[in-house]
Amino acid sequence: MEIYRRRGDIGGDIITFEPGDPVSLVSVELTLPMADTYFEAGVACAA
Repeated sequence: MEIYRRRGDIGGDIITFEPGDPVSLVSVELTLPMADTYFEAGVACAA
């Protein structure tokens, strides 16, 4: 999974998450395990 975060007019950051990593969605103050992002999607994600 990749998250793209804009940094004003100077570009942005690409943050890459691997299985087992916690995923932080800073704009909504949410952190969850990577496997939870695929829950109910039928995609297996090893912890």
